Amino acid sequence: MGQLVDEVKKYSRIALDTNIFIYLLERHPNYGEEVKEVNYRPFPPR
Repeated sequence: MGQLVDEVKKYSRIALDTNIFIYLLERHPNYGEEVKEVNYRPFPPR
């Protein structure tokens, strides 16, 4: 059971880091608009 919990924590951490990375990249002064177009999501993330 402990191994499953560790796996879930690892992947939720990766997902969180990815969301933060995308969030910051969208605010980049030079590349922000391009990232928004490529990463367009019709539904906002939770």
